[in-house]
Parts: sequence; C-alpha cells; structure tokens
Amino acid sequence: MKVDKMSNIVVLKGISSNVVEEAIVVLKPNITLKSSKIKTTSEHNKTNTILKEAEHVVNSYIHKMQDESNKIEKQTIKKKYQYLKTFTVLLILTNIFFMFKNF
Repeated sequence: MKVDKMSNIVVLKGISSNVVEEAIVVLKPNITLKSSKIKTTSEHNKTNTILKEAEHVVNSYIHKMQDESNKIEKQTIKKKYQYLKTFTVLLILTNIFFMFKNF
C-alpha cells in the first residue's frame, strides 16, 4: 500500500478491495496518537496506526453501503414477490370462472 502525505491528508492507494481503488482521508487537526501498549512511539508506528485507522474507516463504510444495497434489493424482491403472488391468484380465479362459465 502506498501512502502520500500532505499535512493532515493521507491518500491510500492499492487498497485490497474490489470496490475502492483509492481513498483520501483527512485527519483531524491537533490530535496526538495514544498508544497504550507501546511506550515509545516512533514515526513508523504512528504511520501504521494512522493507516490502520483509515483502512478501518474505509472498510466499515464499504460494508455499510453493501448492507444498505442488500436491504434495498431485498425490499424490491419482496415487492415483486407480492405482485406475482397476487397476479397468480387472479389468474387462477379467472381460469376457474371461465371453466364454470363454459360448463
């Protein structure tokens, strides 16, 4: 993964996703990184922490969008199912009516 830095902007390239090719993350100003496990924070650890946080945000957004898309698809399928069910019942009733009419 490639990272370009411009003050508080991180550009993520080469994300392992089939949806997102590149992501631009704008960091909040004046935020210090807190590391509870590692007492000595080097520049490399800070970069990794920022990258992991940015990847997490992008991945959660992708999953949220996919969940919403799935929900919409389910709703449209339910509507189509109800329509087809009603249409089938009407056809059956029409067939029965014409059968008795011809007798």
